[in-house]
Amino acid sequence: MIRQYMPEIRIIAFDPVTKPSFDISGIDFHECALGSKPGGFEIHTPTVKGYRLTQYSSFEKEKLINQITHDLGVTENEVVIDSKYVKVVDLDSLGLNPFFMKVDVEGFEIEVLEGSIATFRKHLPVVLIEIQSEQTFKKVQEFLGALGYFSVFVNPKRNLSSESISKNRCHSYNPSFNNYVWISPGSHSWAFKA
Repeated sequence: MIRQYMPEIRIIAFDPVTKPSFDISGIDFHECALGSKPGGFEIHTPTVKGYRLTQYSSFEKEKLINQITHDLGVTENEVVIDSKYVKVVDLDSLGLNPFFMKVDVEGFEIEVLEGSIATFRKHLPVVLIEIQSEQTFKKVQEFLGALGYFSVFVNPKRNLSSESISKNRCHSYNPSFNNYVWISPGSHSWAFKA
């Protein structure tokens, strides 16, 4: 989506589970996870009724099983888990200068943010985080709030302006909404025009 507004932008993606099947030319793809420090973890990916559900992949096996049985109405016996060891790097060690970040890490949000703290302080990127629970929202709000960030509701089809951002602040979790945009008052990354 960002390419429609900024065709020359450099996109860097990290995914430890699967390389996308669509054309990723022009995208620097890294088959690893982001976390708070370098290392590695075992990641778990469910298969249900023959379908590999990579969107549910998680470092927390029990949480993954609870989520998928709840979402799909299946029993634990219907869920087959594949596990693999993945490399983890911290964003700060990569020396990147992001103006925008998307974080969709199924329960590993704080670890990714902790490994990005120097990047946040130096570059003040706008951050889109997929959040699935009130508990995670509060943790992210506390972490990013300490860096001066606040959350806003946005409409991606409209230009983001200072006026609309100040009117659309998000102070609490909404269970019918899972994508939250976090902005630092010092950042002007969000001010591009469509």
